Amino acid sequence: MSLKNVNIIDGKEPDLSGNLIFYLEDELEWNENKEKEHLLLLQDKLNTYLSYIQRGDYKKDYPAYNFRQAIIEIKFHYNITEHCKRYLQLVQRQIEEYAIKLEVYVLK
Repeated sequence: MSLKNVNIIDGKEPDLSGNLIFYLEDELEWNENKEKEHLLLLQDKLNTYLSYIQRGDYKKDYPAYNFRQAIIEIKFHYNITEHCKRYLQLVQRQIEEYAIKLEVYVLK
């Protein structure tokens, strides 16, 4: 999937520990001139995931599961900026009370 498809969940599946893992791919390069635009795309995409989780929409796909926690696994294809790091830390602090966790990976 793509970060540009902000209204689509890239993927999800339960793990063996009782968590529901959501996959988010950010394939865009961090360009200094377009950092704000990139951050807004990331924010919109994360809001799609958070709304989906908080509304309980995943229960349609997994009606028999009672998940301990939702984990949003973000895979960045390029090194992230300091602004992005700070944004993700802020998001994590805001969502942890809802049993939602961010896991961030940089592939390059």
